[in-house]
Amino acid sequence: AAAEAEEAEEMKKEMGLGNDMDSLQALILKKNKDRAEEMDSFLDNLAAKYGGGTKKKP
Repeated sequence: AAAEAEEAEEMKKEMGLGNDMDSLQALILKKNKDRAEEMDSFLDNLAAKYGGGTKKKP
């Protein structure tokens, strides 16, 4: 939890945000967007590695 708080502070500084609710909302939305992009990339990598092949019959 401390690492996430530190990361949020760094992001806040990078984005030039203050301490109001709008800045908190912007940080949350950015974090969610970043996580979604990471998940998409992860799933694309899995599909490239394991998907698309023919299934073997038992």
